[in-house]
Amino acid sequence: IMSSAEKQKQLNELLAKSAKFIVANLNAIEKEMYIFAIKQKKEKCLHACQTLKTVCDILAPYPEPETQYEPRVYPESFKQKVGDPKLLAIVQQMDAVLALIRGKVIPIIRLIKSGKISARVSSDVIKINQVLKVYIDSLTTQAGAAKA
Repeated sequence: IMSSAEKQKQLNELLAKSAKFIVANLNAIEKEMYIFAIKQKKEKCLHACQTLKTVCDILAPYPEPETQYEPRVYPESFKQKVGDPKLLAIVQQMDAVLALIRGKVIPIIRLIKSGKISARVSSDVIKINQVLKVYIDSLTTQAGAAKA
């Protein structure tokens, strides 16, 4: 039978893994989003946006990031490739949402590293992990379907 200290240690390891997964996937989504925009795949951009908004909703109760968001300035070449101002607006919105998510996730990761994490925070981390996993899986199935 595991002691509560051992259980806590296991949970902390799981959460640390989850946090790494979250950060890696946010980076992946960001890259994908620019590729989708350049390829004018509006549906896919919207799907990514929806996923990020779901993550944002889970993070709603957490404190706002201390750093002020600076809207990204896109090079003309990127704007020309995207072409559609509506699509560019989606990308800009996603940038803002991503910045907000990262700003809220970083303090949570620090908490996990310190081992001082409440049940609510752990459940939120696991929820976010699920949302991102479902999204990433949907991308690979789409890619698989496209190849088939």
